Amino acid sequence: MSSIQLCEPGASERILAILNASGFDPRRFQIEVTETAMLSDFQTARENIRGLREAGALIALDDFGAGHASISYLREMSFDVVKLDGSLVKDLTNSIHATHLLKGIIDLCRSLGVQYIAEHVETIEQFVTLQELGCDLVQGHFIGRPSTLSHVSYAMNGDAHICPVASNENLGIPSPVAVANFSSSDLKMRL
Repeated sequence: MSSIQLCEPGASERILAILNASGFDPRRFQIEVTETAMLSDFQTARENIRGLREAGALIALDDFGAGHASISYLREMSFDVVKLDGSLVKDLTNSIHATHLLKGIIDLCRSLGVQYIAEHVETIEQFVTLQELGCDLVQGHFIGRPSTLSHVSYAMNGDAHICPVASNENLGIPSPVAVANFSSSDLKMRL
């Protein structure tokens, strides 16, 4: 959802009306918002997010850690999902400081009872380190590259693997990590 849409009075009502008119259950709808999207009119953004959540929609805070007010947003608003920015994952295997920082953010999300997803996982080393840190959900090119809708549909029917790399038993990964690379509840629309 763009910052203009999020900070526009009545945006949540318009979205819910579109969902209702199409027969789409709001509980299957997830909107991703970035920290910067809320900067122009925090109060209106909070009201729109509250309205969508009350109807059952899931709200994800995208790119957490890339903005200027991350912690305050977690304190001031309720999110269902926090997507940890790729900048937090990038140096994970090269810097103990980066590892400790990400572990602290994961612990913070856990203490708030918020689901979290590490974005931009590009290497097996990052994947394994995230698993060791207790990160259950990841997305990125290591898991699967962007794909056509027909391939995803094919894979979801059990005819192929969406992420053959992550499911490869030869990688020696001790236990499976849930993969968040595609969600059937994702719906993109213009207001």
